[in-house]
Amino acid sequence: VLELTDSKVFTGDRSSAVRDLAIAMMDAGREGEADRLVLEEMKRMRSGSRGASLATEDYLALAQLAAAVGRDDEARRWIRKAETFDDPELGYEMAAALALVGEEDRALAQLRAVLDASFGDFYLPLAAPPFRDLLDEPEFLALFGVEAIS
Repeated sequence: VLELTDSKVFTGDRSSAVRDLAIAMMDAGREGEADRLVLEEMKRMRSGSRGASLATEDYLALAQLAAAVGRDDEARRWIRKAETFDDPELGYEMAAALALVGEEDRALAQLRAVLDASFGDFYLPLAAPPFRDLLDEPEFLALFGVEAIS
């Protein structure tokens, strides 16, 4: 989520950081706080567009945020909006959104396409919170040549 650049400055994707924090808060039983955090971030993102239509990556970020706190129906609506665009470089974000709403087969297919196209960090999904529910799936692990995560 955060990256240290050559100039020793941290950069990062705010919505991904909020998503990951919300996932951790949900795991800790702090659902109300997680929901409020996500709703604030979603409001910030939508108000930032100032009436302009959102970009595909925004739809996927909103989907991931909603799914992180169990708002799966809302997340699926954002996913459907993002699916109207064809941007292979956003395949990882689509795979993450699909994984978070429990659409494992679609998430795996999307992730396989991303890895085949060499977009992004090859091993990142093994540590990324959106894919944690797939860590026991042999098909997911096989994408990385891994038999088990212990």
